[in-house]
Amino acid sequence: LASFEVGGPLNEMGKNYFSLPELIKETFSFEAFDKIQDLATAQNTLVNLKGSENLLTVQAMGLELQTAVGKGTPFNIGEAEPFYQMPKEFNFKPYKPTFQGASYYEATNLKAGVFEYEGKRIGFLRIPSYQIRDLVSANLGLKGIIKYLNENSDVLLIDQTSNPGGMVMYSDMIIKGLVGEIRRDSHMRFAFRPGRSIISTFQFLQNQLNSLQDIPELVGLKSKYDTAIETELSALTEAFANDERLTRPVSLSIVSELMIDMLEAPLKVKMTQTEDGKLMRETLKAALGFDPIGDYKYEDSKPIIMMINELDISGGDATPAVLQDYGRVKMVGVNTAGAGGSVGQFGHDLRNQFSFTATQSLMIRKDGGLVENIGVAPDIDFQLKKSDVTEQFVNVLPRLMQTLKDHKAL
Repeated sequence: LASFEVGGPLNEMGKNYFSLPELIKETFSFEAFDKIQDLATAQNTLVNLKGSENLLTVQAMGLELQTAVGKGTPFNIGEAEPFYQMPKEFNFKPYKPTFQGASYYEATNLKAGVFEYEGKRIGFLRIPSYQIRDLVSANLGLKGIIKYLNENSDVLLIDQTSNPGGMVMYSDMIIKGLVGEIRRDSHMRFAFRPGRSIISTFQFLQNQLNSLQDIPELVGLKSKYDTAIETELSALTEAFANDERLTRPVSLSIVSELMIDMLEAPLKVKMTQTEDGKLMRETLKAALGFDPIGDYKYEDSKPIIMMINELDISGGDATPAVLQDYGRVKMVGVNTAGAGGSVGQFGHDLRNQFSFTATQSLMIRKDGGLVENIGVAPDIDFQLKKSDVTEQFVNVLPRLMQTLKDHKAL
C-alpha cells in the first residue's frame, strides 16, 4: 500500500519501486517490532478507548448507546470528510502526500490542506478519529503533514468534531506534533480501579521494558523509562493492597513516549551510524520532502485552534483536554460529550448467569478535574443554527472564521 517510485541510488541498488512501511520495518528486528505492537495493544486495553471500526459504543451514566460510525451518519462521525462544506471562495488546496501509503493513510485518517481567509493562510487539519491500523505509516505521515502545514500556513485550524476516539498512542503522536514534546505534568492521567487485570497489564509493560536490553537498537530505552514505569506500577499495587476504590492518577503518556521512541530509535541508529542507512536517509528525504527521523512541530508563534462538538467522545474528549491544559490550543465550538473514563463489565457463566458494569478508569486533567460527564468546554462558543441544517451547512465555516476573527483568535 505504501510504495512510491524513486530514482538515483535506489535504482542502482535494483530497488526502483518498494513498500515504504516494509522498508522501514526491515530496520527493526522482529522482536522489536512485535514489542511495539504488543505495547500499543496493552496501552489501549487499560482504558478501553479502542472501539469497533463501524460501530461506536458509549457507556455513561448507566446507559449503553450504540451508533453507526462513518459515511452517511449524522455529522459524519469518524469520517475524514467533515459534515460541512468548504466554500469555493476559500480556494482550498489539499495536501498531497509524497508516498502512496500516505494517500491511503490520509484518505481514511486525516484531511489536510490550506485555504485563504482575508489575506491569511489558514492550515486545515481534519482529525476524524484516533483509530489507526499502521503505526509506521502514521508516524511518517504525521511528520510530512506537520512540516507542510508549518511551512504553508499562518494559523492552524484543526477540525476534531464528531470524533469517536481511538488509540491513546496515536492521539499522543498528534499532540507531540503540535506541542513539540509530551510533558507529563500537563498530560492526561487516569485513575484506575485497582483490579488484578490492570496490574497484570502494567506488569506486562514492565516485562516488555526489561526485555529491551536484549535488543541492540533499543537497549538504551530501559534506563530512560524504568523508574517511571515502576512508579506507576507501584501506585496500582499499593491501591490494590489497601483496597482503595481508585488509584492515584497514573500516566499512560509514558507508554506513548516509550512506543514512539521504539518506533524511531532503530531508524536513528541505522540512518546515522551505517553507510547504507545514511544513503537510505538521504534518498528518503529527497523522495518524501521531509527527514524520516526528523522532529517536526507547528511553530509556537502561530495560533492553533481546534473545533470541538458534542459528538467528540472518549479520545475525542481526551485530546482537546490535553491540548487545552498545555495552553497551546484554543477550543471553539460546544462542550464535548464527557465520556471521560472507561467501564468494565463483570460477570460469571454460572447456571444463573449474571453481569454488571462498573467504572474501570477516569480521566484526570492537569488541575485534577474530571472529564467524565463534564467534557471539555470551548474557549470560544460557536453553535450551529437551524439555517445551517436547512442550507446543508454551506455557511458553517464562513461563520466560524468570522467568530474567530471577532475574538481576535486568528
